[in-house]
Amino acid sequence: MRLRHNFKSRIAAAMAAVMVFSVAAPALPVYAATATITFDTGDGPGVTYGGYTSNSVSGETGTLLRDVPGFAGIPLVHSNGTSANAGDSDARPAFPNFGGVSYPGYTFGGWYDASDPLKYVEPALPIAMPSDSKTYAPKWIPSGVAQNFDYTVMHYRMLDGSNAELPATDSGSFYSGNHIAFNPNGAPWVSPTQKAMGDTVTAVPLSPTAVPGYKVGSVIVKNDKKRKFGEAAGAGTGAAQVNVIGGNVVSGVMPNDDLTIRYLYIVDTSKFFSLRTEYVDQTGTTIKAATSENKNAEESVGMTPPTIAGYVYDSVQVVSGDADNQNACVYGTNKLAANGEFQFNTNGVLTGKMPNQNVKIKYTYRRDPAYQIRVQVKFFDNHGNKLDGQGGQTESSGHR
Repeated sequence: MRLRHNFKSRIAAAMAAVMVFSVAAPALPVYAATATITFDTGDGPGVTYGGYTSNSVSGETGTLLRDVPGFAGIPLVHSNGTSANAGDSDARPAFPNFGGVSYPGYTFGGWYDASDPLKYVEPALPIAMPSDSKTYAPKWIPSGVAQNFDYTVMHYRMLDGSNAELPATDSGSFYSGNHIAFNPNGAPWVSPTQKAMGDTVTAVPLSPTAVPGYKVGSVIVKNDKKRKFGEAAGAGTGAAQVNVIGGNVVSGVMPNDDLTIRYLYIVDTSKFFSLRTEYVDQTGTTIKAATSENKNAEESVGMTPPTIAGYVYDSVQVVSGDADNQNACVYGTNKLAANGEFQFNTNGVLTGKMPNQNVKIKYTYRRDPAYQIRVQVKFFDNHGNKLDGQGGQTESSGHR
């Protein structure tokens, strides 16, 4: 029993000594951590436009920012914006200031915590380097009507089948030598009010009834990308702001650039127009049954006046289908003729192509004075027998 008691006493004494040593031992030294403050300017102007030479600075936690390497040469200011002196413990560097920087389509809206775009920060940095690294981002607000951009939606057909780009001013030219400009009811291609960056934009193709005989072949969107700071008009490389979705609809928001959407049309080979031809004499009487054939828009047409016994060709005219209706995107044979694409020669022979509407042509003939008709007369009795000595009498005659 005595040995057991002595063993317990020794263990208790050893544990007491350890506790005394633990309390009396000095704490291990704590080394300051390095933190970084970063300015994430994204697509906007870099910090050099706001008075800085670098996007980030590093220093030990708790160090006054005015003493942090990397801030050298940066103006020190109070949080209230007044000048500071080096002996002021509250002196701190300001955020890069973009208030005087021109960024097309935007207005500078201050600095925000990059991890929380809704968390606005004061226009000055903390007094000391934070314990955790921080990233700040400037907020660029769409400037609205203060900076408008052209919004153009074009509808046209290149007659040579190319994808050539036309100027927006061609919307009123309708049918020219190389293209057909479709603008129902005279609607201009360029929006008269323009658009501000961020405005919703939606473009749709013209319906088949609005453009008879044609359909959309392709959609080409130009300048749909956001312009990063310093990028020239038409040369944006940022994120696309609009997309082509189902049914050739273009949807999205206006970029900070002039946006052009071009709908290029092709012939719809499932749509036909009637080419009817009538044949009459000079009194308007039909002398030959009319003919009719179905044609696509722009399809080749050719016709020669047929030979009709007792008549000769006199003249030809387009009775219907000759006039344009620009508001309905319909062109006629007169427009084609002006471009050398619907022609009759002196003999009434037609060469050319079909417009996007029904056409009726009338050929007029006159009697042929040289045309001869031979009439032979024979005589028979009441029994049907040819009378003797009656070989028949023949008379030649033209039209009377």
